[in-house]
Amino acid sequence: NHVWACNNEDNDIGDDTYGGGDLTSPPIQIPAGGATLRFDYRYETESDQVFWDERWVQISQEGGRFQNLVQLYDDVMNTWLTSPTIDLSAFANSTVRIRFHFSTTDRYYNGGLEGWLVDDIRVTLPELQGCEESTNNSIASATQINLGEELSAGICPAGDVDYYKFTANKGDRLIASVDALQL
Repeated sequence: NHVWACNNEDNDIGDDTYGGGDLTSPPIQIPAGGATLRFDYRYETESDQVFWDERWVQISQEGGRFQNLVQLYDDVMNTWLTSPTIDLSAFANSTVRIRFHFSTTDRYYNGGLEGWLVDDIRVTLPELQGCEESTNNSIASATQINLGEELSAGICPAGDVDYYKFTANKGDRLIASVDALQL
């Protein structure tokens, strides 16, 4: 019921010296078969590039130092997104802590920006073997649908998200019908 937001109380990540913060999970036991990590996020920072306003997912194994797993960059700003699936199988049979680390890296060009918001964090069992996954797991790789076209696709377990896109004109009225079958 809460969203973690790394910003100041006034929703301004600007700081005279440095801005940033961490959200760290309680200990999580990763089973023998491994697990995956997914979460939803939104951000408004100076830049979406790799060297400014860094957004890192980090992990600590068995109480050790945190190490970087994934850096988010070059993604769509000011839009709620779903993270890529992060494979935690290298940490099977151990206890880990997950940390979301945000750093503005400097004091410049941060005023009035919202920062990094993280929500719906989930650690789940890995996808079942044999699940035929498509390549449309991000906005950038969304599958094009033509108006009036029907298609059939599958959703794999472990938080799979598939993206589709279409082209329409302002004022067009559209109806989308989604029929789901659960076995």
